[in-house]
Order: sequence, then C-alpha cells, then structure tokens
Amino acid sequence: MKENGSHGLRAKTTAWFTAVARAEPFWWYKVVGSPYARPGVPDFVCCYRGVFGALELKRPGEKESGLRPRQEFEVGAIQRAHGIVGVAETMDEVRAFLDRLRAHAEGI
Repeated sequence: MKENGSHGLRAKTTAWFTAVARAEPFWWYKVVGSPYARPGVPDFVCCYRGVFGALELKRPGEKESGLRPRQEFEVGAIQRAHGIVGVAETMDEVRAFLDRLRAHAEGI
C-alpha cells in the first residue's frame, strides 16, 4: 500500500498518538466504520487535559474538496460543544492539530 495514502497516515497517526499518550495526559480512540458505527464521526476522537478533539484524515488532495455532508454535521456538532476539530492530510497537520489542543488546554 502506498505510504502517501490515508492508510499510511492512519498508521503513523495511530503510532504517534500512542507515543503521546504514554508521555502526556492524552486519551484517544480510532473510530472504525461498521454498520453499527455513527456515520460521519471523524477518524480519531481524543481528549487532552480536558479538551475534547476530533481529527479527520484525508488522502493528499482530498482536503480541498471538503467534508461529506454527514461529516459536516458531526463536525458542526463537535464545534458547537466547543470541541477542537482538525482535518489533516499530512503528519505536520496532525502535529498542528495536537498543538491546537495543547494551546487550548493551557488557556483553560
């Protein structure tokens, strides 16, 4: 499988989140699609020092086309509840998402 696809990014994000969780007060869960799963929930949900976050991963070039309608609905609901939402195509964007969570937690 190509490393630049979303599968490679999912694997790298999973490994990185696992490492962060060992060193910091960070909880995360990788959402797995199934007939019983809630559609549109971002790929990862997490909590850092009491700040809830959700991260949607996209293949390179897919981010510009935006989220699907059900994803937009779920992202909007998370934002209305004051959660932090990110959309990432690269590990740099994944790191920036966690930096936003950390900054928000510091401001509480």
